Amino acid sequence: MKIEKIKKMANGKYQLILDNKEVITTYDEIIINNMLFNGKELNNTLLSEISLKNNYYDLYNKIIKMISTKWRSIYEIKEFLKKNNFEDSDSIIDDLKAKGLLNDLRYAKSYASDQINLTKVGPYKIKSNLEKLKIDKEIIEEVMATLNDDLIHENLVNIVLKKSRLNNHYSLFQLKTKLKLELANMGYETNDINDVLNKYLTVDDNIAKKEYEKLKKKYEKKYQGKELEFKLKQAMYQKGFSISE
Repeated sequence: MKIEKIKKMANGKYQLILDNKEVITTYDEIIINNMLFNGKELNNTLLSEISLKNNYYDLYNKIIKMISTKWRSIYEIKEFLKKNNFEDSDSIIDDLKAKGLLNDLRYAKSYASDQINLTKVGPYKIKSNLEKLKIDKEIIEEVMATLNDDLIHENLVNIVLKKSRLNNHYSLFQLKTKLKLELANMGYETNDINDVLNKYLTVDDNIAKKEYEKLKKKYEKKYQGKELEFKLKQAMYQKGFSISE
């Protein structure tokens, strides 16, 4: 088969129109590297090489688009190539690294910054997620050492204050127990959680009154006097309210 015509397309692509009317879409790099021109004979070996390189550049350009939206880790790119059944992933990885488009240290720093500033998660969660992305241990340690502790503390305080403000039925005990679990799952350190909860967590005094009135309407249909008082106290204790509340 011979190349009858080479037609330029958008985005650095070209069409090779063969004398048997077959059309092959390829890239300028492939045309230059294989010295393709009108009238050149294409044997099976060269056609196979063009097909392999087309696959390479198809995936390469998809990765470039992925990276243009947000930084990616080396592991993420390897997983993408694996899903696309591309065996020679090292060649693309090495090329992207050489061009500065893949860098796990830069990725990890950017990721940690976004997590703290946007999702407000704690340091343990950040570390755990970086480990899942197969970031090198030394890189993780370097990034963790540079985290803004003041901002992390500020985020923790703001979360607790917001939860306190939005609470409309939990007792102080219930809310504190609930937040301990939530904040631990968000990756905050246990001592920091306890310190902030003890200092900033409050509940509206009216919550106990509302719960009491709701329970009273329920139990006074069946109980009276001391028995009603006992049932109400028992129910309030079970909801985590203290004797003073």
